[in-house]
Amino acid sequence: MMSLLCDRSLLTVYTNSTPLIDSKIIKDAMKDLDYIRSSGTRTSLIKFHRKTSWPKPLRILFLYSQSVAFLISRHFLIALLFWR
Repeated sequence: MMSLLCDRSLLTVYTNSTPLIDSKIIKDAMKDLDYIRSSGTRTSLIKFHRKTSWPKPLRILFLYSQSVAFLISRHFLIALLFWR
């Protein structure tokens, strides 16, 4: 939602050729987004449904394996940078 507000504000500033985004432009952009949202077109407000989560032991194992992979890659990167 924040990126839509920034996009709408930048578009307004660009079309009006003004060098500054002030509170009036932000309020106008918010009104535009409220109008778009209330009209029923939800183009960029898609909700992603979260699937059921993994069991806790699998989540811990995954986090552990990712941490180990990160540390190994970091070790090899440092060794590669300082290898003579």
